[in-house]
Amino acid sequence: MFRLPLRRLGSSLIAATLTCGLATAQDADKLFDQGIDAFRRGDNTAALEAFKQVLATNPSNDEAYRLIARVEDQVMLEMLVERGELGKVAERFLGLAKVGRQVVASDPGGAEAVVDKLLDGTATERQSALLELQGTYGAWAVKALLRPLADRSDTDRRVAAQQALLHLGDVAVVPLMAALGSDDELLRTNVVATLGSLRDVRAAASLAWLARYDESDVVKQMAATGLEKMRDGLESIGLGTTDALTLTIGLAQRWLTGDADIVRPYDAAAVRWTWDGGLQGTPVLNGMYTLDLAQMTLAGALEHAQGADRERVRSWLAAVEAAKLAEIDAANDVPDLQGDLLDAARDQVARLHLDVALAGPLRGDALSILVENQLFPAAAALAGVMGGSERELDGLRSAMGIDSAGLGVTAAQALARLGDGSSGVVERLGASLAGVPERLVVTIGDVGLSSGGGWSIESTDQALAGLARAKSFPPKDVVVVRDGVGGVTLDTLVFGLKDDPRSKDIPLVIVTDDTEGVGALYGDRATVVGAMTAADLDQLVTDGVVSDDAARTRLLARVLVSAQVLATLSSSSLSGLGSHVAASLDSGLNDEVKTAVLMLAGRAGAVEALPKVEDILLTDGDHDLMVAAMHAAARLWAAAGISSGRADVREALSAQLEGGDEELAQAAAEALGQFGADAPVMLAAH
Repeated sequence: MFRLPLRRLGSSLIAATLTCGLATAQDADKLFDQGIDAFRRGDNTAALEAFKQVLATNPSNDEAYRLIARVEDQVMLEMLVERGELGKVAERFLGLAKVGRQVVASDPGGAEAVVDKLLDGTATERQSALLELQGTYGAWAVKALLRPLADRSDTDRRVAAQQALLHLGDVAVVPLMAALGSDDELLRTNVVATLGSLRDVRAAASLAWLARYDESDVVKQMAATGLEKMRDGLESIGLGTTDALTLTIGLAQRWLTGDADIVRPYDAAAVRWTWDGGLQGTPVLNGMYTLDLAQMTLAGALEHAQGADRERVRSWLAAVEAAKLAEIDAANDVPDLQGDLLDAARDQVARLHLDVALAGPLRGDALSILVENQLFPAAAALAGVMGGSERELDGLRSAMGIDSAGLGVTAAQALARLGDGSSGVVERLGASLAGVPERLVVTIGDVGLSSGGGWSIESTDQALAGLARAKSFPPKDVVVVRDGVGGVTLDTLVFGLKDDPRSKDIPLVIVTDDTEGVGALYGDRATVVGAMTAADLDQLVTDGVVSDDAARTRLLARVLVSAQVLATLSSSSLSGLGSHVAASLDSGLNDEVKTAVLMLAGRAGAVEALPKVEDILLTDGDHDLMVAAMHAAARLWAAAGISSGRADVREALSAQLEGGDEELAQAAAEALGQFGADAPVMLAAH
């Protein structure tokens, strides 16, 4: 069901809807159904009139959610595509329903009373309860329905509970998957039967493992039957198999990559469902939701997989855990995500690091998985904690050739920490010392951009996949959207980006043939242009539309670590770094990073950088910077010969001898000492 926050109706349409009047919720239900029927017949005029009358009843958030929960996603999508007044009506219902769903997410306990009414009430009360469970509680109703689903004393109650779960539809699937962890054979049997009837492929791996390993023959048979019902759906997403391991890996991959085939961007609130003596639901950050699903599926497979199969599952699990660590790390820098959900995510960090460490050499395979699926930020997070096994080293060496998201440099840094001073590693890190800020761009639709010139472009022609990538971490520097991309309306893209804390502050550019019309609609939330080139992107930076701050911060962090890890290698392996160090000192580094590069310059004997070092000695720089520059000068003068020492620099160093700072004086003395008999003499008092 659609969940994106969308625009409210314009004032003229609201005024029009208020001229009509209806008395009861039943009338609203009837008219809403009439409107949907009219729309399906192609009679948009009649549909619009019916929907206006429904809105005239001033439905609450919960009532709006209940109404649209009765309609297939595709119908709502088609209404949005119509735009005009009909599209605005759809937006109005969706906007109201989203608020209602948020309230339920914070108060899930009320479903018990509604289930009691479903089981024991009159026919009218049961129908009302069924609608309320679907429209108001969604996934949160599952926990309350499990009780009658496992009631051995009353078949009618079990049947009623199963019918209610089927009526809930796809929102019930994930909590039902968690309920498969129950020790109650009857409950497992009925949950499996319900999942089979729902035919939702997300549960396929869970059923496949049960069909092979459950202790109950009844559950095994029921799971095999349910899995067979999913065959067509599995084939439609390229998983035409009933093999448990293949399904596990296939589904985990799709959740990990945000594949629109199984990731439901308009699904109910992001909730982690677990079984701990009962069904437990915990709201999570949106970015963690699909990763939790991947983790749940893989963890379930670990209970049964053996040998090489177990290694594959464990490798994929390490990849997912690395992705979660990357997600949490990036979320820390998003102000609007601060709060209880992020705090809960942070609480997972220590255990995630333990699990990744326990994967040992399999981290090499996990790194390859992330690289193959182009999940470069997660791969970079994993590369930074790799060990020294041959499998891990092979994975790092392979990743060193990847430029995106700084992965290649991060892999080289990891290799250097592990003692690899090979020419390839040193050259990769040396080149990174003088890099340019790499700004991250997601393009949705064909906008004619490609990577280069300080811009890293990630492109997709799929609207929903583009939304997911734009919201993924690390935060992007700009998002460029082509008007008319298939799948969803421009309204959905704009409001999906601008009403999500992960993406609302990212500059948005819309490329369209109708700059005037689109500009009138979205000019306050996006830059609207007729075409976009790399030069236009650069101009956005010049004009202040796109900030360079984040890209510059990433660059400085990368240079700092590269300089530090290079300085740990043997001097003999650093002999070719001179030009890189010189370029780095000339690239506008801050004092902290420049200090690290100066320390490297001395260790590497980078005489090409000596003029830059001497320039620094003539400044009134930070204390640590000046000490590092003096040590570097001493090493480089020794390597290049004293004739290279400039007189003005020698005078500046001599002044430091009596400047009152003992550390600076000592460093200056060591540098001046390279001049032998020509160095000043400081005679101690007798």
